[in-house]
Amino acid sequence: MLPGLGANAWAGWALESTWGTQATTGFQWYEIAAGETLGLKQNTFQSPALNGASVKDILFGTKAAGGGLPCPGQFEGLELILKHAFGGVSTAASGTGYKHTFTPTDALMAGKGLTVELNRDAPSGDSFFLVGCKVTKLAFAIEKDAVLMITPEFHGKDVVIDSEGTPSFPTAPYILQSQLVVTDSGFSGTVDVLRATIEINNPVTEDRFDLASGGTLKEQQRSAKRTVMISIDGEFGEEAQYTDWTSETEGQLIWTWTGPEYATGEDYSLVLTANGKWTGRAPQVADEGPVRLAGTFQCVESGSTPDVKLELINEVSSIPS
Repeated sequence: MLPGLGANAWAGWALESTWGTQATTGFQWYEIAAGETLGLKQNTFQSPALNGASVKDILFGTKAAGGGLPCPGQFEGLELILKHAFGGVSTAASGTGYKHTFTPTDALMAGKGLTVELNRDAPSGDSFFLVGCKVTKLAFAIEKDAVLMITPEFHGKDVVIDSEGTPSFPTAPYILQSQLVVTDSGFSGTVDVLRATIEINNPVTEDRFDLASGGTLKEQQRSAKRTVMISIDGEFGEEAQYTDWTSETEGQLIWTWTGPEYATGEDYSLVLTANGKWTGRAPQVADEGPVRLAGTFQCVESGSTPDVKLELINEVSSIPS
């Protein structure tokens, strides 16, 4: 029997009707990149029995599932992941397409979970299904001459091996670094970005187990404040890029990707608005090339202005709720 090939791997996800119950329909499939870390987390402990110097037995305790799934960003196909990472979404018509506005909520889709399917090209024709998943982290990675990488990290209840689905992948264009414009409200002009990461962290309770029912995981709840952190490496062009940090000014970084047309005069677009303060930003001199400017930005909520918001325009009319 020939082994499975990593090049043939793919993934999908679906909304569960009840948290922790494996979804069997409604899957959205997606082509993934190398580097997934999904799997079962099984706690073990050794027998405390004496009578000799050797361990008498290895016993199995509580278990959970989780890991990361790198996805090459496309303008369609990740809507359900974004909804579960942010918590809330509203959808409205935009020309002949639709505008989805994702905003954070305190609760992480209470009572709802995702079933995540990962196909590792098993000869048996089966996939690995992670059930009861919450999105605990969503990372955006921007590199020169590259596709925007979007990596959700999950925490779930269990892993089940079951028959694989029949995938149909999104055909919308990729989101590219060359489509990106970044503006900073602290000074006029755009921000030069060579590389950057944006991380939305949703800490959840990973140790809520129902010890009266075999030690199964209970639905995860938020365990700490959400944090949104941004790291940028670019070129140093204006003094205001430095004083915007030292003046402790709250402002917005606006990340705008404008894609090709999906209809005449109507473009795919992705806009991420981060509200917060620079927590560090210093020019760095090397012996060749331009002066670099590395910086970190932490997002904060200010009144009715959320710490982070994402607006996506495409042809997807609705997102499962």
